[in-house]
Parts: sequence; C-alpha cells; structure tokens
Amino acid sequence: MAEGKLIPGWIGQFEIGGLGGAEDIRQSGKLPFDTLLDFLCTPGVGSDADSIMKRYAVIGDDNPRFAVVPGLPVVLEKFYWPMRNAKASFMLGNYLSVIALCGFVAEMVAIFLLEWVPFNETPDLIRAVSGEKQAKIDYGKWPQDTRVNKLRSRQVITKDDMAEFTRIRKLRRQYLHYFSKPHDDIASDALVAYRSTAAIVAMATIKGMQDGGLILTPALQKMLAHEDTAVDPMSDAHI
Repeated sequence: MAEGKLIPGWIGQFEIGGLGGAEDIRQSGKLPFDTLLDFLCTPGVGSDADSIMKRYAVIGDDNPRFAVVPGLPVVLEKFYWPMRNAKASFMLGNYLSVIALCGFVAEMVAIFLLEWVPFNETPDLIRAVSGEKQAKIDYGKWPQDTRVNKLRSRQVITKDDMAEFTRIRKLRRQYLHYFSKPHDDIASDALVAYRSTAAIVAMATIKGMQDGGLILTPALQKMLAHEDTAVDPMSDAHI
C-alpha cells in the first residue's frame, strides 16, 4: 500500500450490536430483534423485516414442491435441511452460502442416485471373492462432472436434469474457486442455483402425491428397503 493511502474501515462487524454491543447485551440479558437481524444479514444488505420478506418472496415463489418433504433423517440431513438453510441464507442476503449449500446438495444427490438407482452396467459391479457381495464403489471420490456424466450414460437423468447439475456446478466453481470472480450478479446467480437444486432434489426423491401422501422414487424406496424398513421396493411408497 502506498504511504499515506487511506481506505474506509468497518468497525465492530464481528460483534452483535457493533463494537462493545455484545457486552451490553450480556449485561442487560436482552437482545433486540432488529439488532439480531442486522448482525445475521450480510453487511450492506437491507436487514429490516420488509427487505427480508421481499427476498423470501423472490426465492419462495417457484418452489411449491417443498410444501411436504419426506420425513427421513438421511434425506432431510443431506437434501432438504441444507436447502432450507440455503433459502434462509438468501433471505439474509448471504448469497455465497446459498451457492455453496446448493453445490453440496447437488453432489449428495448425484452420489445418492449412483448408489441406489438400479442399472445393468457390469464394469462398475466388482464382485467380492465370495461372489455374493458387490464391492462398494466410493462415488464420493469422483469429480462431480464424472458423476453426472455417468448418470446420464445410464439414462438415470434426463438432458434437462443434466443441465441443472451442470448449472449448479459451474456457479459453485466460479464463486468458490476463483478469487477474480466479481459478486455483481451473485444474488441472481444464487437464485438460479437454488431453483436448479430444488428441481434435482425433487426429481431424486419424490414422484408425486397420492391420497395425501408422497410417492417416493424407486431409488429412495430401494434405499429404505436396504435399511430393513417396511417399504416394499416393488410398489409405490407413501408417507
């Protein structure tokens, strides 16, 4: 930095209530709601209730498919709760977190489909010495584009699904791997990532609804059957 060069500084950004504010809150035992929202929201983004609800309306407008979700711990932990956190992050103006979480979910969906969708391709099925058990392939070690290409070659996903996966992967790479990537369009890119991820999560887990219950996909039914649940993998499963 050139001698005498001055730049603006942000004070107290890592403390609730600003510099010294956290100690005042501890002593009073009270945390004003607007102070909490101001800390949770990204600096420079509107933290008032109206601004937060406007962002909620933007990201919530296109996702009726999440009105009901499968109440299965692994599905909630790997797919739906991260998506819920991504939605909350968008509301708070934390767009980078949205993209990061969507990238994580997309990878989990790809691994899930590779592990649980039946297929007849023999090279990937390596038999153990007994001939009874298949050696497990660690799809987590594969690059995401390799996973997606494999899913497409097995016709597990459509061209549209592949485009959604690719869109998420490219956005994640741009924002999480390149220092030179500007954040001018990050809000709109986060929205794209969220909607693409919502589409592939729904594709992987839910076939539809019937008689007030969810019809699970064959992949999810197979996983449940493997875990010795009461779900019949040969018929539509409802929850």
